[in-house]
Formats: sequence, C-alpha cells, structure tokens
Amino acid sequence: HVLPLKNVYFEHLYHRPALSADEVYRKLMKYKEMLAPYVGDVFHFLYRAVREGKNILLEGQLGALKDPDFGIYPMVTSSNTLAAYGAVSTGIPPYDIKNIIAVVKAYSSAVGAGEFVSEIFGDEADELRRRGGDGGEFGATTGRPRRMGWLDLVASRYGCRV
Repeated sequence: HVLPLKNVYFEHLYHRPALSADEVYRKLMKYKEMLAPYVGDVFHFLYRAVREGKNILLEGQLGALKDPDFGIYPMVTSSNTLAAYGAVSTGIPPYDIKNIIAVVKAYSSAVGAGEFVSEIFGDEADELRRRGGDGGEFGATTGRPRRMGWLDLVASRYGCRV
C-alpha cells in the first residue's frame, strides 16, 4: 500500500528504479536473518542472569532534575530518569538491584530554557562547550550550542538521594 507512493519518490525525485514488493520482502528477510541472533526475550534473559548471580549494568540518562516526578516541572522529560525505574523498564525486581553508581560530569550543561543556577557565559562557557562530550556540547539534532555551567553539587546530592 505504501510502496506505490514511495516509488513515486524513487523514480521522480531520486531518479532510481521503482521497487517491487517481492524485492523489498527478500531484502527484509536477509536483514531478519542477520538480526535474529540479537533478538530475544530480554525479561527471561535478565531474570536468569540475576538468579545466576551475574552482574548486570543498567544505564540511565538526563539526571534526577529531568525526572517527571522529582524534577523541576515543566523542564522534565516524559520518562523516568531515576535508578529505581531501572527495575520497571527491565523486569528485574527492585530488591535485586543492589549497587547504584552515580556518574556526574565535571560541569553542567542544558538545552533550552529553564532555571540553571550555575550557568556561565563568555569564554569560559565556550571552552567547556568546545571540550565537552564526544563532539562538544552541541545539540545532537540542531547543532545549537548547549548552555554551560559549573558542577552543581547540591543538585547532584539531590539526585543521589532520590
């Protein structure tokens, strides 16, 4: 149903030959075979790992102040960012999460509007922005420079407590 519409783009915009449903199906089946070893029941995989005493690493992001329940509304995200929610999203019982390690950057950064008590400007902010992250502190989609600030230990302590 969608393929005829997409073929208009292929032929007239990209100057490529139209695709057939059979051709697309065959290609997808090849991808299916390639991906099959990596697809499985994550809940049972993790359940067995917990019962066998294996270590499991869960990773979160954004920090406590972006959490919809404990963050600074309305500058929050739509999903929970606290360590306790690792249990919810994996199916691991909360009582089986024994060790939590908080990782904090040596500076703060933010995207968009909102309170930012340690925000800095000028050359210092530019230098932190340039050196930060994998490609600097710039928006992944827009490339806009992120707001920069000093490490906020009060916020970090709060995040560790919740």
